Amino acid sequence: MNWLSLPPEMRNMILERLLDHKEIAPYATVSKEWRAVIEKRKFSHLKLHPTCLDFLAQLAEEQTAQIDHIWLNIELKRYTCRACGSDESGTWSRLNDKIIAASVARLFSILANWNWKKAKFERHLTLELNTYSPSDSEHWFKNCYVGAPGEDKFEVLAQSGNGAHDPRHGWWHGRNTKAPPDGALRRPFEPSHVNFEKDAQELPLVHVVTKFMLRRQCRRQLDPLALSHLWSKLPRLEEIRYEPWQLSIRDTYHWWERNYEEMISRRLPRSIKKVTIFEDFNENYLDLFQLSRGPEPWLNIDRLRIPTPAVGAAFAARSRQLEHLSVAFLIDAHDFFNACQPHWRWDRLVSLSLTSRTISKTTPHETNKLLRVAAKVALNMPKLERMVLWNGSRGVACSFTYCQGDDAKSLVWEGTWDLKLEPEVLDAWGTVEKRVLTDEIGSHGDAIKYLGLQSVVDELPNYRVEMDNTFHPYLTACLGFFSSQQQQQQKQQQQQQQDSFPLYVVTTLTDYEFCRPVLRSGRRVSRARGRRRAAAAIAAARNLERLISWCVDHGYVAPWWRRRARGRTPVPYTHLRAPETEAAL
Repeated sequence: MNWLSLPPEMRNMILERLLDHKEIAPYATVSKEWRAVIEKRKFSHLKLHPTCLDFLAQLAEEQTAQIDHIWLNIELKRYTCRACGSDESGTWSRLNDKIIAASVARLFSILANWNWKKAKFERHLTLELNTYSPSDSEHWFKNCYVGAPGEDKFEVLAQSGNGAHDPRHGWWHGRNTKAPPDGALRRPFEPSHVNFEKDAQELPLVHVVTKFMLRRQCRRQLDPLALSHLWSKLPRLEEIRYEPWQLSIRDTYHWWERNYEEMISRRLPRSIKKVTIFEDFNENYLDLFQLSRGPEPWLNIDRLRIPTPAVGAAFAARSRQLEHLSVAFLIDAHDFFNACQPHWRWDRLVSLSLTSRTISKTTPHETNKLLRVAAKVALNMPKLERMVLWNGSRGVACSFTYCQGDDAKSLVWEGTWDLKLEPEVLDAWGTVEKRVLTDEIGSHGDAIKYLGLQSVVDELPNYRVEMDNTFHPYLTACLGFFSSQQQQQQKQQQQQQQDSFPLYVVTTLTDYEFCRPVLRSGRRVSRARGRRRAAAAIAAARNLERLISWCVDHGYVAPWWRRRARGRTPVPYTHLRAPETEAAL
């Protein structure tokens, strides 16, 4: 009995089992049938480094015809510990921009020669871009997914920094114990001012690409006008999935928002049918920026970004030519609907999903007003099948969902509180079903999960939204982020206590030996005296055993007069909080 003597159904079953294995490339030499099946699987999704582009150019036409998705993973320059805690220099930024421009230009020159028509139908190729520096995950951000080689789509889901031990960068046996400096927080999210018209040769037209993706593992902020220049070279582009991060430098806000407005209103290709934009942010990073710990606090962004109304108006005008539109956090639904004119019609729009900070437990009247305006605009959307207005952040999750089917429609309110709908809203929308969420909402990632809004962000980044916003659960509890008023009260209390008694944070008697090397640099403290102070600290601050590594790294076990001499204000242990349960992790 040989391979060809087997029934076709059995051969297909064997090949399907074979494709479940990772290393299947060597089996392509068995026969032409095996080669065709294996090449279709291996070539359908290519993740390429710029050094692999020469290999891509040498592929035969029958091999390129198997490719459905190309992910260009551009590696930027590495940096050392001398630079990991500061912002990227202008020279370094220009070098990285040239790397990006050269890599994209090389890829476009290859794809321009591909046949975009198959036998009886046109090809559909997805092009995805990503930029990263290997140093990003080697210093402060050891458990962040940046799309680097070796970060398998499924293996990365289990990563949580386990085993990482780098006290210099705030990692103690797999736990993040020290907050990165402001410069370190901004470095992976540096704005890129790449100019494809100046930094590279003229880009050719690429007809084979119909979908463009830039997902949230790409921390570097690519200029919206640079992206729109790329899109202008894709004449058959139908879908855009764009997931930028919120800017981390205040000075670039106005200029970046203006570029967003121009990108949407004037430079979005007319061939586009579907746009999905998700502006991501990390609430723990935003909390850290509010502490103004760096030498340039004026660069730090605000805790809550207020979207520019002009960008919302640009989306409102452009949405009349789209079939599907989803914009999360980049604009506010209030600005979108306010810009809509009474005579406008959306003859193509099938689905619409928007976020609004107006939807809040503390602003029920504004929430009802938004729903009334949305109902009025929806009357001019004859093909509308689904509209979602939602909001999500730490402790907040809510969505108003309208669905229109063939036979019936449904209206559902889901949230962490029961919204009292005004009679005008009920008259406009009809009966609304209410569902109150009882789960704890730790971030906007949790809100997406519990509200069932996975479509607003890509599949894998959807998981990472939730994970990245729990990047500092232990650190969040250690710092105990305070409001500005609480910080002022704390400073006054510290000033009163500085001259009255020295402050120490020592967690247990057995940990005192661990703390002794720090004490040696200051005045020598006897073992008995240290134990008495440790006992007092334990009595005043229970449940601080998990903070020992953080205390050592930040010098809170050093004598108070030594810390004051270095210009560091001691923090009373009564102002430190620890996670109440292990579940907080």
